[in-house]
Amino acid sequence: MLRTTWKSIQLFCDRWQFKREQADYFLYLSQLMQATQGHVTLRTIFAQEAQRYGPHTYRGRLALYWLQRYEHNGGDLAQTWAGVLSAVDRLVIQMGQARGDQALAIAFELLTQQHQQTRHLRSSLALLLWPVLIALVLISCMLALIPLFTVPELAATFAVLPAELHGAKTHLLFTTAQFIDRYGVLVLFGLVLLLLGVWCSLSRLTGRLRNWLDFLEPWQSYKMLQSTYVFALLSLLLNEQVAQLRLGQAVQMLGQSSNKWWVWQAQKIQERMVRGEVGAKGFATGLLPQSMQWFFEDVEQSQGIARALVVLQQRLQQQFQKQLLLKAQVWRWFLLLTCVGVMLAIGGWHYLVIDEMRRALLMFYAQ
Repeated sequence: MLRTTWKSIQLFCDRWQFKREQADYFLYLSQLMQATQGHVTLRTIFAQEAQRYGPHTYRGRLALYWLQRYEHNGGDLAQTWAGVLSAVDRLVIQMGQARGDQALAIAFELLTQQHQQTRHLRSSLALLLWPVLIALVLISCMLALIPLFTVPELAATFAVLPAELHGAKTHLLFTTAQFIDRYGVLVLFGLVLLLLGVWCSLSRLTGRLRNWLDFLEPWQSYKMLQSTYVFALLSLLLNEQVAQLRLGQAVQMLGQSSNKWWVWQAQKIQERMVRGEVGAKGFATGLLPQSMQWFFEDVEQSQGIARALVVLQQRLQQQFQKQLLLKAQVWRWFLLLTCVGVMLAIGGWHYLVIDEMRRALLMFYAQ
């Protein structure tokens, strides 16, 4: 029982570690298959890696696990990587494998490019989010110091001063300290739940409310990021060297994702296709800005839907990176100035309280 549980935990950790190197591994497989011109099979690659890396590394353990699944599934690579790759990634690999080693190598190469671009965009998106967290931590620490340190020290220093002689600023500070001491943990817990709710809503919230939230951050940046990812995958599925599916089939495959936001977008596109809005016009669901939608339709008319998807994905990525960099700079300065302002306000408040209590103490002794 314990051994089985440990194996499951170890496999989960190995998969998590592999996902960080997934793009590099796809590139490695693509280059190896093209260099050897198909003479080195995937079974051989898995067996060699299991022997070379050994059971003490995550790659060696995964290679042995994949080798066993590969043989059990009759060489079906998509089934072998179930639980590791997304459903769309496995579909691209399945389509490429069905068309031969050369198509599979190209599929790996295209997936590498797509994952590298996505990883770069996500790292850029992190630039927008981490200053928010740092600012919240700094402000929370400063507020926590009020009941834990500053107010007790003030109360001890001016212990001889009766409470009825406290001024308005002093009374407000002491009341604030009591509130933070009693309800600070609950407020912090509520804030964490709010942030968790926002995070979960990015991939799960749909409907009219989501249409409104897509004009606000972070839902707007998430929509742009996922739109870039959606069109990158569609361009892969319509690539004649890999899968060459029809557009309707590719959109239907997107609807099988575990991401509810993807499923919702795929349903809206399919509804327009059913009404006769084919090609680029089927994507006029609000997924793209109006100017980008017109650009998509213009490129499709001259170069076809497959090429239009590639060009659109590249343009989306460029626009997203440019806008994200600007937003990151704005947020950094805004939060920096906010933190400085809050710290100065708290410091000034304490200075006024100290001066107020000093004056009250002088009046008390003068009586």
